[in-house]
Amino acid sequence: MPPKKKKMPNATTDQPGSPETTHKTPPAPACSFPWRRAALLLLAGLLGWRLLYLAIFPLGLVPDESYYWDWTRSLDWSYFSKPPMVAWLIALSTAIFGNNEFGVRLPAALLGVGSLTLIWLLARRMFDDRTAFWAVAATAGGVGFAVGGYIMTIDAPLLFSWCLALYAFWRWQETGGGNLTDHVGQGVSVHRVPQVAASGPVPRTPVRKPGRSPQPAVPGERLRGNRWLLLAILACGLGLLSKLIMAVFLGLAFLFVFSARRLPLPAPGASESPAAASTPPPSPATGKLAAGTLLLSLGALLFLLPFLLWNARYDWITFQHTGDAFGSSQRSVGQALGWALDFVGGQIGLGGPVVMLLLIPLLAMAWRVPDRRIRFLWCFSAVPLAVVLLLSFNQRINANWPLAFYPAAYIMIAAWACGHVSVQPGVPIPGGRWQALFRPGIVVGLVLVALLYALPWLSNPLGLTGGKQDPGLRLRTWPETASAIDPHWRAFKAQHPEAFLLVAGGRDLTSSLAFYLSDQPLVYRWTGSTAIGTQYELWEGPETRLDHPALIVVEGYEQPLPAALANRFRQTTRLAALTAQSAGGRHQRQVTLYHGDTLQAWVTGKQRKVPR
Repeated sequence: MPPKKKKMPNATTDQPGSPETTHKTPPAPACSFPWRRAALLLLAGLLGWRLLYLAIFPLGLVPDESYYWDWTRSLDWSYFSKPPMVAWLIALSTAIFGNNEFGVRLPAALLGVGSLTLIWLLARRMFDDRTAFWAVAATAGGVGFAVGGYIMTIDAPLLFSWCLALYAFWRWQETGGGNLTDHVGQGVSVHRVPQVAASGPVPRTPVRKPGRSPQPAVPGERLRGNRWLLLAILACGLGLLSKLIMAVFLGLAFLFVFSARRLPLPAPGASESPAAASTPPPSPATGKLAAGTLLLSLGALLFLLPFLLWNARYDWITFQHTGDAFGSSQRSVGQALGWALDFVGGQIGLGGPVVMLLLIPLLAMAWRVPDRRIRFLWCFSAVPLAVVLLLSFNQRINANWPLAFYPAAYIMIAAWACGHVSVQPGVPIPGGRWQALFRPGIVVGLVLVALLYALPWLSNPLGLTGGKQDPGLRLRTWPETASAIDPHWRAFKAQHPEAFLLVAGGRDLTSSLAFYLSDQPLVYRWTGSTAIGTQYELWEGPETRLDHPALIVVEGYEQPLPAALANRFRQTTRLAALTAQSAGGRHQRQVTLYHGDTLQAWVTGKQRKVPR
């Protein structure tokens, strides 16, 4: 008998853990649906709709928006309660499009769609076009994101910066810390497993002399690898100038680096071709990633230097306000539980009820999935959300506070619904029929968002206008109140050209009159105290307008003028009591006008004032 031929080793089939030695991987099913085109059409449609809605239906500004707009008339490195980014963006937009609702809100629409685009890019990079489409659809179906894409507050620039930082940080960590080989741009680390050729001798690996770094295959390759770190630094720096909660991103970045140190990077194309994942690159060097993350933190914090210098000049007023917002208070067990339940209920409402109910168990158990992509998304979603949930037992939490933690969560649930989250033994992650609820859940969310856009016109027929359940309550009667006061102000100003406007009331009325009165005058606020509660008390007050008359607006119908305020003028005279009604006539706001003749004194307190 002829001797049996000796089987030659094959690098593809005889490696440990290869498909031949474990199980054969079926080829990836072909997908003819153009998910990428669908996602781009969805993003373009959302942008067009939001711009059209802003242009055709200019709803009145909420007081927060008019308050931030008033900041734009005194641009600075910080303000009483927030860093300066929101004021800078509104100032840029209104300089181009005018001081109107469209000019104020345009940045929110652009940044909102920009955030969705970054979510699409990150999900597409991590998984595939199908997952990226559903991640965008799930995010767009969240009421909180719809509001954030229309109302111009600090949430819009914060969310955009957070999403940009997520994308840039993931792309950078794919490089293993910036040291790339000829596979730069494909996400392969330099710490590769040596591959065996399919036939022939094993190629020799060149020996590097001690103390010398390997030369890049292409000039400038190292710089191109680190460009993502530079972009992450820029994103985090701009985020810190939007809202200080961006500092949480830096801590979560360290958490990911160390918690994922044994998890390998996904091979390029692993989601679209299972064969590409048969020999994934090993975990990147933790030390290099940690050093780069430290550089990220230091670089981002440098953006805060002017902000810190400003606060040092004004007694750290922004930090005082932030500390007061997170101060503990006396509470009962029932009250603490009620706050926590309100927080959870608010998150379910803002995030889309069905999608959020599916997301809760996934966030709770995803940390046990041995996938670097899932660990990344879990660190930037489940961990901060859990911290905020614990905080909600101590104080009432605004529903929008954790909004930046949801982009990673939406990508994770889209990956789960598309079958990219492997269910491991002992990990109780739901699947099967639960995954089938994901798409109907998105439809429910999108319907709720459509109703939200229509509610300003549906509130009257539904009997919601003016009540506690009116979702547009904060938008109502502010323009009408200014319209009622405006003829009196113009007549007063014609008679007393040197007059100024003074509000004895809340910040909301003060900022709304500043925006909606026809000449958009500087408006001062009287609180009866020297304490700093808003930017209006931090700015220089009417102590610079001594010997000038004032039109005084007091909240309430036939409301008497506070004696402490009346004593600041030589004499005061009641002029009129006004009632402003909303368009539907079911909500009204009342004010009383006084003539303050010759301001004689003003209490300034010890706090250094910001020039206005």
